[in-house]
Amino acid sequence: SFSSDLIAYLVEYCVSKNHTAIRYIEATALKWAESGIRTVTAAKQEAKIHSPAYYAVMRSFGITGRNLVPSETDYIEKWRSEYGFSIDIICAACQQTIQSIHQPSFPYTDKMLSNWRKLNVHTMEDVKRLNLEHKERTKASAETNSEYSQSAPKFLQNFRKGGLVISSIGARIKGLSPISLPAICISLP
Repeated sequence: SFSSDLIAYLVEYCVSKNHTAIRYIEATALKWAESGIRTVTAAKQEAKIHSPAYYAVMRSFGITGRNLVPSETDYIEKWRSEYGFSIDIICAACQQTIQSIHQPSFPYTDKMLSNWRKLNVHTMEDVKRLNLEHKERTKASAETNSEYSQSAPKFLQNFRKGGLVISSIGARIKGLSPISLPAICISLP
């Protein structure tokens, strides 16, 4: 038997899905009863699992053969409720996660969506603009690295660290261990 709170949520849930027919509400109640749902909390969790956003994220990540765990559904809820993103934008972030790290990662996607939120991303056009800006920055960085590779002596290219080149070549030339002499730091233009 359902509590009055659960019955009220059942009706609210069905109406939110644009199903107001008594037969649909009754079928949903029977399905919940067969699934052992006896509380509003359990019904809300079941509703999360069967939401379009849930399945869209699973498809975007390529997840099959399992359900999402509660921590993963919590991320989806956060992205929709707290961040206010549409399913399209969430799926774009999931797909970019796969392209970047070649595996589903809710924390990685969360970081991306958090950054998009800070950058006031609201539409797919905003996402496309950010992707274009990223490609331009990456291309410029690659060109800079290419110029460096062509201008620096070969033995220094392997030691570049954030604008400084660390070389223990002097120690190796004199036959000393690199630890016995301080590293020589050369600033490149």
